[in-house]
This record gives sequence, structure tokens and C-alpha cells, in this order.
Amino acid sequence: MRGVVFINTKNRLFLFWQIGKCVFETHKDIENIAFKISNFYSYKYGLDYTFSVENINRMKCFYLCFPVYNSYLEKLSWEQYLELIEIEDRDKRLFYFKTSIFCNFSLEELIFGIDNFYYERI
Repeated sequence: MRGVVFINTKNRLFLFWQIGKCVFETHKDIENIAFKISNFYSYKYGLDYTFSVENINRMKCFYLCFPVYNSYLEKLSWEQYLELIEIEDRDKRLFYFKTSIFCNFSLEELIFGIDNFYYERI
């Protein structure tokens, strides 16, 4: 029986960003790339939901929204990025990203800010 491998937050974000990059760059060359990557990582790490096809597609969105990986990306959690990638307006998303880092927002505070239209109030 395979053991479940736990990935720390810093490495997890980088892994998710790399997977998103891979899916984006190879989606035209390989059919069903998200499904294939999902199967591979689910088998390797034993984490079915973490590497579901839906999450693989979220990783692609993460890469597209934040195409340059740097140390600032490691200041937020994956759950916070899931909220940020839902914001379609690039400037608005960047505002909430920078505000979350500067004010050290928790997930709940970020959601509260988005729901209460902090961006629109400025």
C-alpha cells in the first residue's frame, strides 16, 4: 500500500504552478493532458482530490494569472489563490493580491474584502 505524501505549502505552490505551466504549454500537443497529469500525480502522491482534473485546470488558471513565479507568491495560501483566480479583471486581482500580502490577510479577510468591494471603494 502506498503511503500518502504530504507536501509543504511552499513546495506545493511551486508544484501547482509548474503543473499549470506544463498543462498550458502542452495542451495543444497532448490530448487530455489535464486528465493524464491528474492520473499520474494521484497515483504518485495518493492524493485524489488534490490532483483532480478540476484542480489541474485550476493550476493552469493559477499559472495564467501569475505567469512569473517569485517569492511573493509563497506569501499566500493555495486557498487564497483559488479566490484570486476567480476574479476576471486583472487589475482587480492584482489589487487583492498586493493588499493580501501587504496587510497579511487570512483567507477569511480576503474573502471579506472581495465580498465588500474594497477595490471599488478606492
